[in-house]
This record gives sequence, C-alpha cells and structure tokens, in this order.
Amino acid sequence: MAAEGQKIRALNLSQREVAMTQQVCPQGARNTISLKLYLPDRTPQAVKAAADQVLDSADIFAASLRHDASLRYDAHEWQMVYGEKRLYTCSVWEAYTVEQAENQMAALDRIPMDMEKQLYHAVVMPLLGGGVYLYVRFHHVIIDGYGMSLFVQKVLDALGKKAVAESVFAGEDAAMVMQESEDTARAFWRDYFKDADFEPAVFPKIDPDAHEALQTRSRSDGETENAMGSGSITRRVPEALMRGIEAFGRREQVTVPYIVAAAYAYYLAQASGKPDAVFLMPRLGRTAEQMDTLGCFTLLVPVCVRTEGAGSFVALCRAAEHASREASAHKHTGFDRILSVLREDGTISDALSEYVFNFYRFQYHTELNYRVRFSVAGDMSNHMTFSLFYDSDGGLNMQFDYHKQYYTKERAAYLADALCAILDRGVRENVLSWPVGEAEFQKVTSIAGKKIDVPDDLTIPFLFRLAAECYRDRPAVYAGDKTLTFAQLDRLSDRIACALVRRGVKTGSYAAFMLKRDIRLIPTILGIAKSGAAFIPVDPAYPSERISYIMENSSASCLISSPEVPIAGNYDYVDIDLLMCQEADGSLLPEVRQEQTAYMIYTSGTTGRPKGVMLSHRGIANIVHSDNNPFNRDIVKNCHGIVAIGSICFDISLFEIFVPLMNGLFVELGSEKAMVDAGELASAILRHDADVLHCTPSRITAYLANASFAKALGGVRAVLAAGEVLPGSLVNRLKDTYGIRIYNGYGPTETTIGATITEAGDDLSIGSPIANTGIVLLNGACRPVPYGAAGEICVYGSGVGIGYHARPEETAAKYIVWNGMRLYRTGDLGYFMEDGRLVYRGRNDRQVKLRGLRIELSEIENVMGAFRGVAACSCIVRKIDKTDHLVGFYTVSEQAQVDREKLREHMKSHLTSYMVPDVLKELAVMPQTPNGKTDQKALAAEPVEYQHVYRDPVTEREKRMCGAFGETLELPQVGLDDNFFELGGDSLSAVTLVLHVEEALSLRKDQLEFGDVYRYPTPALLLERLYKNTEGSGAYDISTLDYRGFSAYLGAHTGNRVSSGYLGNVLLTGATGYLGAHILVDLLRRPELCGKIICLARSKKTLSAKKRVRSALFYYAEEDFSQDYGEKWEVVEGDITQPELFSGERDDLCRIDTIINSAANVAHFSYGNALEAINTDGVKNLIRYALREKALVCQISTISVAGMTAGNALQESFGESDFYIGQEIQNKYIYSKYMAEYALLRAAVDSGLRIKLMRVGNLQGRISDGEFQMNMHSNAFTRQFASYVKIGAVPQSVYEAGVNFSPVDETAHNIVSLAAVPGAAAFHVYPPDEVRYEELFRGMERLGYRIAVLTDEKFDALVQELKRTEEGRAKLEGLFMRESAGAYCEIPVRQQYTDQYLKELSEGWSTVTREYIDRYLSALDGMGYF
Repeated sequence: MAAEGQKIRALNLSQREVAMTQQVCPQGARNTISLKLYLPDRTPQAVKAAADQVLDSADIFAASLRHDASLRYDAHEWQMVYGEKRLYTCSVWEAYTVEQAENQMAALDRIPMDMEKQLYHAVVMPLLGGGVYLYVRFHHVIIDGYGMSLFVQKVLDALGKKAVAESVFAGEDAAMVMQESEDTARAFWRDYFKDADFEPAVFPKIDPDAHEALQTRSRSDGETENAMGSGSITRRVPEALMRGIEAFGRREQVTVPYIVAAAYAYYLAQASGKPDAVFLMPRLGRTAEQMDTLGCFTLLVPVCVRTEGAGSFVALCRAAEHASREASAHKHTGFDRILSVLREDGTISDALSEYVFNFYRFQYHTELNYRVRFSVAGDMSNHMTFSLFYDSDGGLNMQFDYHKQYYTKERAAYLADALCAILDRGVRENVLSWPVGEAEFQKVTSIAGKKIDVPDDLTIPFLFRLAAECYRDRPAVYAGDKTLTFAQLDRLSDRIACALVRRGVKTGSYAAFMLKRDIRLIPTILGIAKSGAAFIPVDPAYPSERISYIMENSSASCLISSPEVPIAGNYDYVDIDLLMCQEADGSLLPEVRQEQTAYMIYTSGTTGRPKGVMLSHRGIANIVHSDNNPFNRDIVKNCHGIVAIGSICFDISLFEIFVPLMNGLFVELGSEKAMVDAGELASAILRHDADVLHCTPSRITAYLANASFAKALGGVRAVLAAGEVLPGSLVNRLKDTYGIRIYNGYGPTETTIGATITEAGDDLSIGSPIANTGIVLLNGACRPVPYGAAGEICVYGSGVGIGYHARPEETAAKYIVWNGMRLYRTGDLGYFMEDGRLVYRGRNDRQVKLRGLRIELSEIENVMGAFRGVAACSCIVRKIDKTDHLVGFYTVSEQAQVDREKLREHMKSHLTSYMVPDVLKELAVMPQTPNGKTDQKALAAEPVEYQHVYRDPVTEREKRMCGAFGETLELPQVGLDDNFFELGGDSLSAVTLVLHVEEALSLRKDQLEFGDVYRYPTPALLLERLYKNTEGSGAYDISTLDYRGFSAYLGAHTGNRVSSGYLGNVLLTGATGYLGAHILVDLLRRPELCGKIICLARSKKTLSAKKRVRSALFYYAEEDFSQDYGEKWEVVEGDITQPELFSGERDDLCRIDTIINSAANVAHFSYGNALEAINTDGVKNLIRYALREKALVCQISTISVAGMTAGNALQESFGESDFYIGQEIQNKYIYSKYMAEYALLRAAVDSGLRIKLMRVGNLQGRISDGEFQMNMHSNAFTRQFASYVKIGAVPQSVYEAGVNFSPVDETAHNIVSLAAVPGAAAFHVYPPDEVRYEELFRGMERLGYRIAVLTDEKFDALVQELKRTEEGRAKLEGLFMRESAGAYCEIPVRQQYTDQYLKELSEGWSTVTREYIDRYLSALDGMGYF
C-alpha cells in the first residue's frame, strides 16, 4: 500500500525494457546516462539553484523504484512510488581544473546506480579558471535522451529567470497505452526482416565466457565494475559538409538524421560485407501532451536498411528513411518482444545489432553561453552508440560512445572519418563511397612486410650459381644413399639444361617432369630452369587422364621421365638418364629474365579440370631471400639441413628445396615412404642430422604417437607447420619437450608459396606479410573493410603470380588491379589484429546443403573433435543408396577408446538433429594428401559401416505401401524394412506419408494415425499395424506390470492432514524449460521454503549450462536473482540421462534433500529412444541417487497417465490415489511418463523412497500477463488450435467442448507449495474449471479472424480436401499431431484431495477471464503464430 501522500504506478513499456536490461548486469552501469552542461559565466550558487528548481518541478525526481515480490500475479512487479518532494538535492563540489572535472565526470559515469536506492545524482563543479559544470547522471529508467535535453532547457530557463513548468509523469498509466500498440504490431517484424542478410557486428566478438568473467570480476583490485571499459569521442562535422548535408536534404526532401543514418547503414553493410545493415534507433514514445514531461518514454527499435539495391546516395537515403519510419510505426512491440520473435524464426541466434544511432533533435532556446554533452558510455553493452546533435552554435556534432573490447580511440576516429567521407561524396556527387576515410585507407593499404632489395637479375639459375660458387663442396642434396655437393648439382643441372636446349626447348616454353623421388629430381628442376623453360611437376601417382590433360593443356615441349615410372610408358617421354649424360656447354644456356614464368603447378579447378598456375622467377627470388621472413632468418643462422617431404606437385616442396639450397643448407629428399610413414621420416631426419622440417600440424600431431619420430625430433630446431590452423597445444609441446621453434605460414599457390609467416610460437594468427608482400582485406564489392573487420584476403607484391594458363576469364576474376596494385583474391577470410598480424577466418566452401538445410561442416567437426579420445575427425556428405547422408570419420588418440554411441549422444547434445551424422566410422589413420592435409577424396571413397539390407516388396499391398514411402521421400526404391526417418523423413513429410498411404491402400477415415508413423516407421511394420492387428488398439502393454502394493501406498498417502514443511536443499532439473524456469522463480521468491537450489542443466551448442538457466530466468522472471547466485542458487552442468553423474560423490553438489524433476522430452511423437532416455531412464537414475541421499523425489508428470478406455476400465474416473485402473495408453510420450511413475511407485513400495507425483494439465500462458513459452511451437495444444484458425473452421464437437488451461506461473507456485506438504504422494495440479473452446474462438473473432463452425461430417470432408495439397497439409499439421480417439474416450480425472490441500494452504487458482484470454490470444497473434 502507498503511504499518505504517495502515488504508486506501474512502469510503462519503455521503463520496463530498461529494467529488464538492468537485470542482465545488475552491478553494471549500462543504464547510467548523464549530461554535462558547461556554463562559462554563471556562479556555482546560481547553477545549483536552477538545478534544484528543475528537480523540484518534476514528480519523477520524487520517485523511487520498488520491487514487490509479493505481487505474484502482477506483471509489473517493479513499481514507481511517487513522493511529495524530490529525494536528493544538487551538491556543490570544490573547484577543479577542466581536466580534473572531466576525469571526475568520466569516473562518475562508470559507477553503477542501484535502481532501488538512487535514480539520479546532481553535482555542480566550479572550475578554477572560471565557469562551472553542471553534471547530472540519471538511471535510464526515469529519463530518456529527449528528457535530458528537456532538463537542460529547463535549467537554462531557470537561469534566465523564466518560468519552469511543472512536469507530471505519473498522471496516466502509460503502460496500458503502449501495450495496445504492442499487441497489434508484433506480426510486422517477421515480414520486416524477411530474407535480410546482415551481420550484427563489424569487428570480431570476444569470448563470451571471458566477457562474463570480466563483468563479475571482484572490485577488490581497485577497479570499477566497468572492467571491460568504454570510451567516447566527439567530432564536429565540418561547416562546409554540414551545409552540404542540409542543402542536399532540402533539395531531396530528406531530413538530416535520415541522411546520416543512410551513411551509417552503408558503412555497416560495407564493413561487414553484407547487403543489408541493422542498427538500433531510439524512438520517441511520447504523445503531444507529453513533450514537456520529464520521464522515460523512448522505445528502441531495430532498423534494417537494404543497401544493395541502392544505386545512388539519394536512393540509399530514401531506403533508410522508409526503413526507419516503418520500424518506428511498430515501436510499441517492445524491443524484448522483437528479439523473441526473431529468435523463434531463426533470423538471429544471438545479438540483433551491436550498433545504435541516436539523434538528439532538441533545439535549445536561450541567450546564455553554454555547451552540453550527453553520455551513454557508463558501461557499454553494445559495441558502438553513434549520437548526432546540434550544439549551441548551430554546429552539427557526432559523438561515438564505444566499447573498448571492440574499439580503440583510433578505430572510433576512423569510423567518424568514414562517415564524413561517405556523406561528402554522397551529398556532392550522389555516389556511394568506400567505408574507410583517408587516414584509415592509408593504414589498411600499408600492411606489408619489410622492403628488401631483390635485384632484377636474380632468377632461379642465377641464385643457384651464386650458391654453388659459395658452397661448392658442401653437400647439397641427399636422396637415399646418393649425395650431390653444390658443385656436382650445378654441373649435373647444366648438362640437363644443355641437353634440353639441344632438343629444341625454347626460352619461355614448358617442360614437364614425372620422376621418382631420387637423386635425379632436383637436378631436373634446376636444369629446366637453366634452359629458360618453365618446369611443370607431374606426380607419377596421377591418373592417366589427369596426366594427359596436363600435357595437352600446357603444350609442354617435352615430358622428362624414366623407365622406373610405370605410367611413363603411356607417353612419349625423354629419359632423364639420357639428358644427364650430355655434355654441358655454357654458351648454349640462355639469359633468363625475372619476369619469365619459372614454373606452372596444376591445382584443382572449379570445372573439374585442373588449372595451371603460372609463377615467375621474381616470386622465387623474393621468397628464398635470407631476410624474407622469420623462418628464413632462423634456419639460415641456426640450422644446416632440411628433410623435404612435400609432394613435388605442391608448391611447398619448392620452399623445401629452394630456400635451403639458395642459402647453403642441404636438402634430404624424403622418399615416397617417408612422406607417409612416421618411422621412415624419423630415419630420414637422423640419417644426416637434419634440423629443419616442414609438416602440417595434423601430420605432426599424428606422428608424435610414433616413438621413433618423437625421438628423432630431439635434433630438430625449427619446424614450419603451414597449411592448417596451428593448435596452441602443439606449439607448447614442441617447445617444452623438444625446444623446437615452430612457425606457421599461409599463402596460396597463386602467390608463390607464401604470403605470411608467424614469429616462432604464435598460435593465434597466420602471421604478418613476408618481405615485399602486402595484404589488403576487401569486401565482395572490392572495397576495403575497416581495420580489424573481416574481409577477403587479397595479396599483392613480388610473389603474385602471372595467372591461370589459357584461362583468361578466371585470371581476370582472381587477379585484379586495385588502387594501382595487382592483387590476388584468395577467397579466404581474415582480419587484422591491432599489431598487424593476420587472423584466418576460414572459407565459405565448407558449407553444404543437405535436405534443404544449410550445414557448416566445420561446426560439426569442432563438436566431434571436442569428445574425449577423438584425435582427428572430418565430416563429409556421402551418397548412400542414392540418398545423401552426413558421415563423420574419426581417429582415436593413443591409449584411448571412443564409444560410438556415446560420441553420437555427445553430438546430439551440442548440435541440432539434422547436423548429427547418420554414420560414424572410426579409422585407424586419417587419410592425408601428399601435402599433409586431410584427404577428402579418400574419405569419399572410404567404405562406410552402413548396414542396409534391402527386402523386396512382393505382394501388391506391400508394393503399394513401399511406393507410398518412395513417393513421399522422392526415392525410386524403398524396401520393406527401410526406416522412414533414417531415409530423411521428418514430421512434415510424415503428414504427407499418411495421405499417400491412405490413397494407395484405400483406407477408411482414421484407420491410420499420424503417430503410427513414429511407432511403425517401416513399410512392413506399418502394414502389420494396419492388417494384422486390426482389432487391437495399438496400445502399450501396461496390464502385465507388477502393481503390488501401489493401491495401499497411494491410499495411505492421500488425504493426510495438511501442513507446510521445509524442502531443504533442492536439486531442480529442467530449469531451462517453461515450467522448470517458473518453479525456479517461485523457489527463489520464497526462500523460507528451501535451502540452496542446485539447477542441473545441459550446455547446448555455444551456451553453457549456466548461461541457459540465466537466459531462462531473464526471459521469464521480472526480478533479478543474479546477486543470489552462488549463495542461494547455482547451476551444475549435467544430464539426468547420464548414470555416471549420480554414481559417486560430487564436489559440486551439496547434500540434497528434495529433487524436483521437471526435465522432460515433451515431443508427443518422436522416433528413436529419446523419450524413454529422458522421461523414464533419467528418472531411474534419479531414483538411485535419491535412495543413496535419502531424498524426496518430486516428479512432474501429466494427468494424461489416466489414459483412455473403450468402456473396459475398472472404474469411471481417475483420482489422486489411483494408478492402474485398466486404462489404455497409446501415446509414446504418455507411456514414458507412466513408466516413470511406475518406477517411482515401485521404489517407494519396495525400498521406502519418498515420492510426490505432480500430475499437471495443459500448461498455458501466465495468469499475470499471458506470457507464453519461448518455444511455443512445441506446445501440442496451441499447434492444434492454430490449425483450426489457419483453415478457418472448427468441428461443432470441438467448439462446444472444453479444455484444461493451466497458467504456468500458478501451476509452478502450487507445485512448490504442495511439494512442501509432508506425507502426501500424488496431486492433480490443474484448475478445476475448463475453458470453453467457444470462448477461445470468440476471442479470435475479436482479433479479426473468422472461424466457421461446421458439423463434424463437413469438417472431416474439408480436412480430406486440404490433405491433398502441400499448403493444406501445412495448415493441418497441428491436427495431425493429435491422435484420433476412435471408439475410445479419455478417462475423467478427479482432483478433490488436491483442491482440499490447496484450500487449506490458502492457495488455488485464479479465474480465467475474458481479459486473460484476449491477452493470451493477442500475444500469440502478435508473434505471427496464426
């Protein structure tokens, strides 16, 4: 109750949104906003008096916020309590310098404001040089941006001796006004975001767990809660640009804020590489009468601007204006509701946008000198808030409040520059500019390696001659038992070169070679280079077709090979031994120029034909330089030889050959066996004490299991692990165990082997550009992305290749001239770290489409690889029996074992069902390509363990049934034992299958039910159901169970004296679900009923168990319970389906007195054992745990266990003391819940387990506000009801019937109350009065829907007609989910004892009113449910 002189009001929608965000981070200052008013010629006393006058004039400053947990049925538990006078005065502080004052105000901005303790703080700060600052910080719940501007105007009025009007915020119930608009607007947002393609953030996100750790960091280290940090910069728009913007606006009839918003949207789209941009925009929620009221009315809306189709800046401005106005018209939906709608639709999974645009449109009227700034940077939760406002001189200002985890001051300044550049070209030339300003452009185009001098005469022949002169007698090449010194290698390669020239090989032509990995290989490469030709490596293992294509496509003048190469006999080749026997004559050798093609390597092509990549001598001359990169500098200074194991057809092999040789190191040419065998590689390392190795990370990881290889690594000093992501664990292992310096490199073939290399030990990036090489990141439109944003990696410099041989179109597409530089577009994505290192973000070609669903294979592999014991894994799509299936391959770590089914369950718990591989196969070794990467082609050919025995249909009936399956799944052949769901069927196609089977077999109405497809998923089983059990009901056999002692137990524990007890420490399962979350809320609201609450929850995808529970609390609870975490409640990760979870003592579980099991799979139709695993087997795990702990088990069950009867039941109704009364159960979900009750009762009778069975009804929206569950589409009743609405008709039998409606909040409250009652065992927790369907359909009519009431016969005819079209079946889906009763009827359920208990506890049920029904239906309608 309000005290005398006080008024109590509910929060309006705007305030409620603010309060909800505060609950996410109650100790943060994210809702602290402030104004800083500088008055150069006013005294502190005058400013204080003016501020106090304004504070006295507005009732909002006499208000406090109250949280009343006793208002259990009030949606607005936060209340504003208005007193008769303001709560705080404006204080005057000591004098400061301007810098000191600025620091003080910045510090105050970061101090959180407790909503229940203080809502504003006003300070006057005198300045030592004259003038004062008026600093006022507010909690956003009492004022918005417009209100702060109005506050400033009122202070200026007071200083100017003008009257200050009274401001009354509490005069009306604004919440109700806003709510009306909210209910009608929500459906709009689905269409508004339809097909939108955008990114919520430009710059990479931080790790969410690190974010949470920083937010909850203790303040004992002297830091404020603003540990993440925020900053702010302000830029005044140049005068000429401002005038240009205003003139453009007048000419094109677009206002300034929409012009600037267009530039902002364009920047976000271009920076993220997406066609659309989304930013958040505060919109005034004030009526005309409220424009002079101090208070919080602003509502946040997302604005989605489609930028791709805008061919001019004018068109972009119009698009931004249209998008903004459309969004603003539906602002009363409320931002939280908008997010809910978009998450349900899958439009977003996390944030919608990290960017806010705010225009302060207030025009001040005063003759006083002043400057004013506003701040929203107290504790940023989003990345960037961009505010636009006019100052006292009429200048246009841009303020950028930024989150320091994503922005630096420099980066924020770059954003300001970019917007000015976009605006400048836009208003002057009506064109769309780049998303970077001049200064940032200089930075993003200057990420390059050091410049080193590579003279124009350096070519492969020239460089090797220099090396041969310098290192003549040193060993240059080892191959098997053969050795060549540098001088010998020089002379031998000269012979080959001269022989080729004599055979007519011309400068600039091509010469291919196909040789074994022996002592002749490297001389051949050098010989071809010395002849002036470009060498083409050909792998002897290539298929004949590929070899023929390379020879034909390249027009190679010759193929060098030998009789030892079996496939060489198919071609006209030159024997290498003959070439080596020729005399050398230096006068025959031509001059080789640096720009000539040095070699051509054939890589995979998009057309299926390999493409030849042409590279010049310039690239090789650059990359072999001893000062080119850290790896070169290391090995030239510290090492003496390398083992080369790269396939000669991959350019990394040239790095292994040319870098060592040109710098005096030897090359140990590994044999074919050494390329794939760890033991053989170890021998090659030890043979001549090689101390340099190139190897992919996956190959090193696999080889470390080999003892010989691990021992051989003891002599290795440097490793280049290019080609894959470098794991930190591998870096540490090589460094700590062997003292090895490991580097990672990146570079496509088209850029001459490498483009970036890391410093030793860097496992975060792919390094920095090598010498004479640069990187630019571009978006899809070939525009530079802001520094730190992700874009396509484009390489320029000495290493960029010549192009693709005889493929001018592909060359033009990949090798482009940009800003005067010749770039190669790699197709890889990356972003720059602050220090210029490049981080690799992957490619888009790991995304596949399966059964119409997009799947990221890397995501599946990440989950599979996280399972204990999995060493390496890869996932591909394989066609099995003409159907595409996901197949996961994996290898097992040394001395580990992987249970395939446990691996599958692990993946099911972290991935959506369609992302779990159909087939999992363990491999002894993961196949690798010659360059050490996972060999996807080998996996595609790997036999899979997919047991499929095809059984032909024989009879006509069998053929028709199999034909119906095939027609539904669009398969040419289906066998009698083929499983519908394993062939790719789902719930929607099951509806179609029912129709096809009915037609194929001419079934009568209701002979086949939707649920039969799940229980009998093969043609053979479905035929048996239809024709061999026609007299049976298809019910589960529950009549033969052992029910001894049940009746006596339930009878003895029913109707006992009612008293309230204490639950002790509670283990709550299912706290992320609709009912479970409300049970948790009720327990937290009534701390006197229990001790500590332990929530057992699973992690899911990227969300930890703790985050899932906290998200559910945030969505369903009005108050914030985070301050009680750890003391009153906490989350433990686990799953009731895991027996080992309860098998021993756990350090993270306190002693448990009561288990409330709300965990359940509520899918009424489910294929497989998922229902039994959770609903039945999970309960058995809890029973074992409860018996050991001597704990009470409170099981959330369903009144549907009462079952159905065709007149054969033992009694006419089902009460609290009943269990088996001869009922029949035909539904798999109900059966699983029945068997859970059976297990509990058996344990109670046999072992003395204390139990309570809470049988609930049809859970629906809260009685307080109609709020429905997040995953509304999983609710069987609402899906059925929606089908009636969608088809516009309802059968009369349904229209006249009633349905149980159990508001979830009251159900949860009553469960908690009854759980604390000693003794009693079973309760029927649902309201005694049903809701008539007629009332629900009349409610829909009030929303504008028309639903015809048809006779049952006419309705059945309509259903049969609708079944024949895909659109009709989609509308009927909810009705298919309900099994027809046929001759059966539901057994009535009694609840007399439960009602008696609730009455004696002063609990019960609220009446379901028309207002509640309207709120409930409006909420569903607003979410587009119908």
